[in-house]
Amino acid sequence: MDFDETLSEGQVMGNYLRAQGLDARRILQEESSTSTELNLRYSLPLLQAQGLGADATVAVVTSDFHTLRAQRIARKVGYTHTIPVPASTPLYIRYNAWLREYFATASSWLLREL
Repeated sequence: MDFDETLSEGQVMGNYLRAQGLDARRILQEESSTSTELNLRYSLPLLQAQGLGADATVAVVTSDFHTLRAQRIARKVGYTHTIPVPASTPLYIRYNAWLREYFATASSWLLREL
């Protein structure tokens, strides 16, 4: 969470999906993570409890600028079949987001995190 946010990304997205009419029984929410890597790690037991695992096809929904690194993180965590689902980044923050992601990717590569 950032700044004065009180809800996790998982809670916000779950609320959004229910508001769009998605049956709440189809939503698995991971609400403890503070990073993409932790989200993917903490989501795995939720998937396994549903009879799925790291070899299941999983959609990784993230910002368009983050899809490449998110896919690499998913492979690192152990997922073998992921599909990126990019969400458009608003124009007014797009350049800053892409620049930040460039340095995050370079840092991850240099530190051998991915």
